Amino acid sequence: MSAGHHRNRSKISPEELDRLLSLAPVRRALAQPYKVDIRHDVPYVGSSSIDRRTVYLDRHLHSAGQRHGMVWIGAKLTNVRPSIVRHERIEPVIENELGWPYPRAHLVATALEERMVDDPAAYERALRPFIKADEHESLVKVPTDLDIRPVLAAPVDKTLLNRIIKAQDAQKKPGPSVGYVKKSTHVRQRCGICTMFIPPEYGGVRCTAVYDDIVDGGYCRLFEAAGKRQAA
Repeated sequence: MSAGHHRNRSKISPEELDRLLSLAPVRRALAQPYKVDIRHDVPYVGSSSIDRRTVYLDRHLHSAGQRHGMVWIGAKLTNVRPSIVRHERIEPVIENELGWPYPRAHLVATALEERMVDDPAAYERALRPFIKADEHESLVKVPTDLDIRPVLAAPVDKTLLNRIIKAQDAQKKPGPSVGYVKKSTHVRQRCGICTMFIPPEYGGVRCTAVYDDIVDGGYCRLFEAAGKRQAA
């Protein structure tokens, strides 16, 4: 959820960016398959799923009358999807593989994004109206597996965070309907090792499928071992 978030020009040098992109953990992570989803409301222009298998681009990302991703930059109609996707791919990789905090990873992602455009300043101006709209629009269908670490970074926008969680919870099931209990009696089956578990660093302890408060040691019938399910 970072393309469009705090859009200050990056201070990462081209040499530093090249060095980071050449690191083996970064290259391996970026080589993993992923898909692009344009069906959801994303609080900023773009984001990714917690498992990094999906890049989410806000469904409103297009100039009037154009197909998704096509935006007027000055007098030139430009497809901004590739640059934003690159941003959303590299940012969580830098956070997860190198252990960098969000603000520094965001600078790296912004540097890569700017590298792909002819005029970064004009590009930023063209995206600004979409960013503003995303910050104030009614959030209806927010991905339940959205990586919200940018919103959790200081200063926390509590109003936006609450709107995201409310929109996500509206799509989830109540715990009793799926047999949720706070203490699992199943060997090797508990919330903390389920693919739908949202850990604390992503705003948890929560679940992408159940809206009730959950605990690491809980269990429900939807359990799937982490790593077994592809991103939806």
